[in-house]
Amino acid sequence: MSMNALAIPNFTEEKRLDGRKNWPAFKQEVLLQVRAKGLLGYLHNDIQRPMPRPSTSPVIVVTDTDTQSAPENALGQQQPVITPLWSMKPSPEEWDARDRYVASGIILNTLDPVGVGIDEHRDAWFILVLCGLGLRP
Repeated sequence: MSMNALAIPNFTEEKRLDGRKNWPAFKQEVLLQVRAKGLLGYLHNDIQRPMPRPSTSPVIVVTDTDTQSAPENALGQQQPVITPLWSMKPSPEEWDARDRYVASGIILNTLDPVGVGIDEHRDAWFILVLCGLGLRP
């Protein structure tokens, strides 16, 4: 499944985050959507952003069992290999797209992101978990 096939979820009004009053419903919906897409590692920061490849280095395919060179196209150029959404070893570009997808789903389904303390997409879930648990004023 490619990222192009994924639409950012649009929660129903009662499940969009509106402060602490509907945090449990919002949290449940976010977890459901992220798990369904195989992207929970991005939400919990279990999948770290890989280091960018130097432009002169060859493209390498890393699988769970081995490492091999990427396939070449008709011109002899190495083609990037797309990893599955649930891969723990995405390319830097895949990581960026998947991380932004998860963050967009959180932010776009929050009625007042700034009001609940979200000012950086990377910390959106962390901030909301703290708010939801009552650890943040």
